[in-house]
Amino acid sequence: MSEQLRGLDTRLGRWAPLLVALATAGLASTRLSAKSLWHDEAFTLAVASSEADAFWQAILQHESFAGLYYGIMRLWSPPWTTEAGLRAPSVLFAALAAATCYAIARDLFGHRVAALSAMLLAINVLFIRYAQEARAYSLALWLVALATWALIRAVERPSLSRWLLYGLAAAVAVYAHFFAALVIAGHMISLVVHRTLVPWRRVAAAAAFGATLV
Repeated sequence: MSEQLRGLDTRLGRWAPLLVALATAGLASTRLSAKSLWHDEAFTLAVASSEADAFWQAILQHESFAGLYYGIMRLWSPPWTTEAGLRAPSVLFAALAAATCYAIARDLFGHRVAALSAMLLAINVLFIRYAQEARAYSLALWLVALATWALIRAVERPSLSRWLLYGLAAAVAVYAHFFAALVIAGHMISLVVHRTLVPWRRVAAAAAFGATLV
């Protein structure tokens, strides 16, 4: 019986990130078109659908703090004829964020804690609210979570490639929203606290790589 339970636990752990992502997407998609666009969402639409010169001017001079998000929205192929269509990428990023948070908790505490933490995130009111906005917040959350996961893997199984991957993830997160830099700073502080576990030369290479990209 115990072997059957272990087998079930393994299968659930394998499929859990996908189930978490689907559940989050389902919750975030509920009444996605119920509200009209508010000012900032309308601004997202204006920037993403502007002429090429105006778009690049906005990205390089005024809206660089969320340039990655505007670039993704510009490439978003369906026409922005409905509120749901404009907000759909945020739903996707929220689903990816929930799945990544599951992976973080699983690596640190196991499948059961990961499932509970992912469920609590998926039903969090503020999380769902910002998953339903055509703004950069859910993208930034996902990329910050991805950088955190990369950091954990680099610390647990250190290699130069894993540390450079963390530097890349951290830099991309900052391109999603500059407040992500505060989380990266928190990562660095955590490394100082646990400095005996850290290969500092590789950390320095990752930091230099990420800083160069930013």
